[in-house]
Amino acid sequence: MAIFTYLLSKDFPLRGQDISQGVNVLQKLRRIKSYKMVWLFSRYSTGWLCGLHADFTELYVSGCVDRMLNKKEGTRRVRRYFYTTFLREPIARFISEYRHVNRGATWIASRHICNGRAPTSDELPLCFDPHLGWDDVSLDEFLHCPFNLAFNRQTRMLADLTLVNCYARNGTDPRIRDRILLESAKRNLRNMAFFGIKERMDDSQMMFERLFNLSFNKRLSAWSRSKSNDTDVNPEQLRLIREHNELDIELYDYALKLFEHRLAAILNRSSLLQDGSRESLKAAPTEILVFEISLNFDVFRDDELLGSDETT
Repeated sequence: MAIFTYLLSKDFPLRGQDISQGVNVLQKLRRIKSYKMVWLFSRYSTGWLCGLHADFTELYVSGCVDRMLNKKEGTRRVRRYFYTTFLREPIARFISEYRHVNRGATWIASRHICNGRAPTSDELPLCFDPHLGWDDVSLDEFLHCPFNLAFNRQTRMLADLTLVNCYARNGTDPRIRDRILLESAKRNLRNMAFFGIKERMDDSQMMFERLFNLSFNKRLSAWSRSKSNDTDVNPEQLRLIREHNELDIELYDYALKLFEHRLAAILNRSSLLQDGSRESLKAAPTEILVFEISLNFDVFRDDELLGSDETT
């Protein structure tokens, strides 16, 4: 959710203590800021340095983040990156995007860089006249554009698109291409230190806070309302939405199971800590970099805590 990185970008609306070392985490973050080092990479803190709503391929695979931070900080150095993201129930997410486009959004400035270049107009045709926009588009029109990037957006933006030759579709069996993208998205999700679920905001917030040993001053669920629930959708439109978002539906189902696995591991770890039978959580990182794509890409990895065999 955008509110997640928005609140993080504010002047530390958090509180936290590194239990194992007795060091205030916020002091670490403020020290990073005093040296003009970037601790948060997101639309609200650094702007769209890798392009409007950059995806995993643009941020990570292309190496854009390192290049942009080297340029912004004026130096080359080794950094620790902690990726996170939020997922959303695919039907509601699709309808929400439709409502956004209907109000005038087009994201036409997005670059979609993959393998060092933007897609050609043949590889990625537009659904609308760029001079006119797509304001007031009907849901039926939105559903019947075969090039609509709203279809399976979460899968596409979490996958490594270089595995399927980016946006080129010539000579590729669509079914094979879809499976490669879905498996890539699942793999990248597993490798993220933290991901949240919009429909589970309280649990997501608790998970983030315990992983990073930081606490928000407000409940994120207070900002989880959406206009997608107010949109009238007839049975045929709902059928088409499901059909066009099959990959996202499967990815979301997988994410829910993985989320439960991680949540149980964290709660169990916390219980052991309270019993005094395990050591304290690791020290909080000295730099936290949170990335955002259209899904809200962010960051953290701790295999010891989460386990490396998350396959369900």
